[in-house]
Amino acid sequence: MRLKPAYRPAELVQGSSRWYIKVYAPDRKRMTFDLNRIHDLGLRRERGQQLVSLINWWLAADMPLERFNERIARKRQQESLAAKVAPRGHVPLRQALYKAVEIKEAKTREASGKSYRSHANVFFDYLERNDLGAMPVDELELYHLVDFMDDRKLRDGVRNNTINNAIIHLGALFTELKGRGYIIDNHWHSLKKLPPEKKKRRAFKPDEAQRAFTYFYEHDPYLSLAILFQYCCLMRPNEVRNLRTTEVNLETGVVTILPEIGKTSRNINTRYATIPKSYEHYFRELMPTGRGYIFGQGFAFHANKPCNKGRMYKRHLKGVKEMLATGILEDATGIEFYSWKDTGVTHAANAMDIIHVRNQAGHTATSTTLKYYEKPIVNDEFRKMENTLTKKGAA
Repeated sequence: MRLKPAYRPAELVQGSSRWYIKVYAPDRKRMTFDLNRIHDLGLRRERGQQLVSLINWWLAADMPLERFNERIARKRQQESLAAKVAPRGHVPLRQALYKAVEIKEAKTREASGKSYRSHANVFFDYLERNDLGAMPVDELELYHLVDFMDDRKLRDGVRNNTINNAIIHLGALFTELKGRGYIIDNHWHSLKKLPPEKKKRRAFKPDEAQRAFTYFYEHDPYLSLAILFQYCCLMRPNEVRNLRTTEVNLETGVVTILPEIGKTSRNINTRYATIPKSYEHYFRELMPTGRGYIFGQGFAFHANKPCNKGRMYKRHLKGVKEMLATGILEDATGIEFYSWKDTGVTHAANAMDIIHVRNQAGHTATSTTLKYYEKPIVNDEFRKMENTLTKKGAA
């Protein structure tokens, strides 16, 4: 005869009409804890998961479910966690974080490893300025992280997306430390992400794009080639900067974009972009010959080194200022070098199915492509919509 277990782990049930916590125990089976009064589903889910954790801790401690007390459970759970000691918790925070960065760099491709190191370096700077780098890693508390985020926002003036990226990357680094016995709790996971802010960068309007490209083609033709790779091939500036001549096939009109010059660790495959035939003559005219970086050191063809990261942005900004001074552009608010990709996505999406645009940009989700799309003020399709509701059309 099989004996039934004293209890089964609690679980959060998200029903269509009501949510509740389901748990098998001799004295009780379902509890709602007023979850359904929380209208925000994200907050309701977070509250439910917290309760599930506390109930399971309570039952594992052989406490009867009928006597469950959230306040007591939370207090005793915290005392239990506080009693645990991380085996490597004595290691200085600076040393532990360097270790985590090395681990991440070994596990991910080069571009992703650079992102982790970049975020870690900013955190290192904060630690050094506040004399925290030498403290034991397990003494890092949540309030230290909150102070760091405040410092980034108030001192450095970074946007919310940058803050959220720091939470993701540094949280991943400390997850590596947790799995290796450096810390008990990863406090980065307790930080809530900030709401996304409106994008400052904008696309060129059609007439602006024509005037601006003509200006660059006449006054800085090599930069106009970099613009075309963004506008036509929907490449990121960093991908353009690292592009080699051997990766552009003008016979087939295909640009090969290798994963190591991509943006994120999700881009593990080579992707391909197509050069439109209507722009092919510009590429043939402006492309250098030889084997090497198209936009190399000194913003010229170079056999071994790509150009500086900010070189294209500075040249573009200089041109924009000249166009403003001469009246070619009237307003350059939100215009930057990266705007050419937004412009390319917007113009292409208005001319063809969004699936083709998504594939050209190398996005896995259409929602990502639409972040670059700039909606027109007037919807021409709705302006042309036929009147099928009334017998008489518009007067």
